[in-house]
Amino acid sequence: MYYLNDLFAISALGITEDEFLLNLKSNNTNLLKETSGFLPNNMSAPLGIINAIETQGNQKRNICLLQYVLKHLKESLDNALNKYPKDRIGVVIGTSTSLISDVERNLTTKSNDELDANNTNETIQNQLYKFDANVYEIGDISTEISKLLGVLGPSYTIATACSSAARALMSARALIDSNICDCVIVGGTDSMSQVTVSGFHALGALSLEKAVPFKNTRNGINIGEGAGLTVMSKDILSHNHIKLLGMGGSSDAYHPSAPDPSGIMGCIATCKALKDANLKAQDISYINMHGTGTKLNDAMEGQIVRKVFKDLNVPVSSTKHLTGHTLGAAAIVEAYICALILRYDLNLPYHAYEFDDVKDEFGDINLVLRDNVKLKSKVIISNSFAFGGNNASLIFGI
Repeated sequence: MYYLNDLFAISALGITEDEFLLNLKSNNTNLLKETSGFLPNNMSAPLGIINAIETQGNQKRNICLLQYVLKHLKESLDNALNKYPKDRIGVVIGTSTSLISDVERNLTTKSNDELDANNTNETIQNQLYKFDANVYEIGDISTEISKLLGVLGPSYTIATACSSAARALMSARALIDSNICDCVIVGGTDSMSQVTVSGFHALGALSLEKAVPFKNTRNGINIGEGAGLTVMSKDILSHNHIKLLGMGGSSDAYHPSAPDPSGIMGCIATCKALKDANLKAQDISYINMHGTGTKLNDAMEGQIVRKVFKDLNVPVSSTKHLTGHTLGAAAIVEAYICALILRYDLNLPYHAYEFDDVKDEFGDINLVLRDNVKLKSKVIISNSFAFGGNNASLIFGI
């Protein structure tokens, strides 16, 4: 058995468990605020920025978010450091944006404070784009966490777009299974950046209004910041833990950004996770959908539910209308949501729509549309489907 000890995450929903629970229970979509400065021509869009955590000085934003999360892993980290040799404790972090926001800030700072107004444009560009290893190192996230904790096991950063944190969990388990590590500090982090927001807008995937996953009128995603960590091990290291029952992955190899509309490879990831957990489709009591709010993603996920879960009427919903799409951190943020549902027997996250709002495409699926649906058993599957068709399914229980 694999335990996720002290699993904790932050997002627009909150930076404490109490805050997260309050906003999750109330289906609070008002935390995604209309924000400018990330799109051209002073355009604005709803974004989930974690304003309560400020980045100081030269601190790197994604590492700043992870350092805050680390404070909530004290029990499991103390037990791990006392129980295992330091070279048997690994670190695996998933991210999509990595240090892009810090690169942007570095360039802006140089542009505003360091450049002589009399320089030529060529000189300015040469100064702006001078390589700085302290800012541009993509793997720096995991390295800094390892250094901060003084652990010496394998340490690396995974970037598979929006499935990055799920792939980090899969990689962490592989390190334990191969007897390279006794435990792994694992999770994901992603911060807000102009490259990301403008990039999704250029792709036509960004909604300039509140995202409405699975609704007939959906037109794109909202982006949010997020970070989360857990200590994975075969031992219980904290009173606060859930079980990682199974996992499965696949790749569409269909298109750089669009999913295979048949959902066949997503089905394979889900079926692999069920087999890994020694479970059947009827054992799942809730599916936390990737549910970005784009036309193509949501339609593809509907196909997976139909093909794998058929007429089982399993409740499904997304939580990205609450957190924003936290990209590389999405899987760990949503794992935390699943953990809260399991621990506190919460009502399932829901979409405040009428049936007519979704019946055209999803009328045959048990999409949660009201705030009174409970788990029938303590088993949840959470899906992450990334650009490039990188698919991951995780099954949690207690």
